[in-house]
Amino acid sequence: MTISERNQKQTGIPLRVFLYTLDQISLMVEIPVATLEKTYIHFEGRTIATYRPEKMRARNISAREDIPEWRVADKEVIRWLKNRGFKVIERGWVQN
Repeated sequence: MTISERNQKQTGIPLRVFLYTLDQISLMVEIPVATLEKTYIHFEGRTIATYRPEKMRARNISAREDIPEWRVADKEVIRWLKNRGFKVIERGWVQN
Protein backbone atom coordinates (compact mmCIF):
# COMPACT_ATOMS: atom_id res chain seq x y z
CA MET A 1 0.00 0.00 0.00
CA THR A 2 1.43 3.39 -0.97
CA ILE A 3 1.49 6.36 1.39
CA SER A 4 -1.24 8.17 -0.55
CA GLU A 5 -3.47 5.06 -0.43
CA ARG A 6 -2.88 4.71 3.30
CA ASN A 7 -3.64 8.41 3.89
CA GLN A 8 -6.93 8.06 2.02
CA LYS A 9 -8.00 5.27 4.38
CA GLN A 10 -7.14 7.22 7.57
CA THR A 11 -9.39 9.87 9.02
CA GLY A 12 -8.25 12.28 11.71
CA ILE A 13 -10.85 12.89 14.38
CA PRO A 14 -10.78 15.21 17.37
CA LEU A 15 -10.26 13.44 20.65
CA ARG A 16 -12.79 13.97 23.39
CA VAL A 17 -11.75 16.46 26.03
CA PHE A 18 -10.71 14.59 29.14
CA LEU A 19 -10.54 16.29 32.52
CA TYR A 20 -7.87 14.87 34.81
CA THR A 21 -8.21 14.95 38.59
CA LEU A 22 -5.18 16.14 40.52
CA ASP A 23 -4.55 12.67 41.95
CA GLN A 24 -4.53 11.17 38.42
CA ILE A 25 -1.87 13.68 37.35
CA SER A 26 0.01 13.00 40.57
CA LEU A 27 0.15 9.28 39.76
CA MET A 28 1.27 9.87 36.17
CA VAL A 29 4.22 12.08 37.07
CA GLU A 30 4.96 10.50 40.46
CA ILE A 31 4.65 13.70 42.48
CA PRO A 32 2.71 13.76 45.76
CA VAL A 33 -0.66 15.53 45.43
CA ALA A 34 0.29 18.10 48.08
CA THR A 35 3.47 19.03 46.18
CA LEU A 36 1.58 19.12 42.88
CA GLU A 37 -1.05 21.48 44.31
CA LYS A 38 1.49 23.72 46.01
CA THR A 39 4.03 23.96 43.20
CA TYR A 40 2.49 23.16 39.82
CA ILE A 41 -1.22 24.05 39.91
CA HIS A 42 -2.84 27.42 39.26
CA PHE A 43 -6.35 27.23 40.74
CA GLU A 44 -8.49 29.34 38.40
CA GLY A 45 -10.41 31.91 40.43
CA ARG A 46 -8.61 31.02 43.69
CA THR A 47 -4.88 31.56 43.17
CA ILE A 48 -4.03 35.18 43.83
CA ALA A 49 -0.91 35.28 41.65
CA THR A 50 -1.11 35.63 37.88
CA TYR A 51 -1.07 32.49 35.74
CA ARG A 52 2.42 31.32 34.76
CA PRO A 53 3.19 28.86 31.93
CA GLU A 54 5.11 26.49 34.22
CA LYS A 55 1.88 25.75 36.06
CA MET A 56 -1.23 23.84 35.01
CA ARG A 57 -4.52 25.70 35.07
CA ALA A 58 -7.10 23.80 37.16
CA ARG A 59 -10.78 24.67 37.08
CA ASN A 60 -13.51 23.90 39.59
CA ILE A 61 -16.27 21.83 37.96
CA SER A 62 -18.62 21.68 40.96
CA ALA A 63 -21.43 24.06 41.83
CA ARG A 64 -20.57 27.11 43.95
CA GLU A 65 -22.16 25.75 47.09
CA ASP A 66 -20.46 22.32 46.79
CA ILE A 67 -16.96 21.21 47.72
CA PRO A 68 -14.56 22.18 44.90
CA GLU A 69 -13.65 19.48 42.38
CA TRP A 70 -10.51 20.64 40.60
CA ARG A 71 -9.86 19.28 37.11
CA VAL A 72 -7.23 19.94 34.47
CA ALA A 73 -8.01 19.61 30.75
CA ASP A 74 -5.95 17.07 28.81
CA LYS A 75 -4.52 19.74 26.47
CA GLU A 76 -3.30 21.67 29.52
CA VAL A 77 -1.65 18.55 30.95
CA ILE A 78 0.02 17.84 27.60
CA ARG A 79 1.26 21.45 27.35
CA TRP A 80 2.66 21.28 30.88
CA LEU A 81 4.33 17.90 30.32
CA LYS A 82 6.06 19.21 27.18
CA ASN A 83 7.11 22.34 29.11
CA ARG A 84 8.66 20.10 31.79
CA GLY A 85 10.63 18.07 29.20
CA PHE A 86 8.41 15.00 28.88
CA LYS A 87 8.03 13.45 25.44
CA VAL A 88 4.33 13.25 24.62
CA ILE A 89 3.05 11.12 21.74
CA GLU A 90 -0.46 12.04 20.60
CA ARG A 91 -2.55 9.75 18.41
CA GLY A 92 -6.04 10.16 17.05
CA TRP A 93 -6.57 8.22 13.86
CA VAL A 94 -9.31 5.88 12.77
CA GLN A 95 -8.31 3.43 10.08
CA ASN A 96 -10.61 1.46 7.74
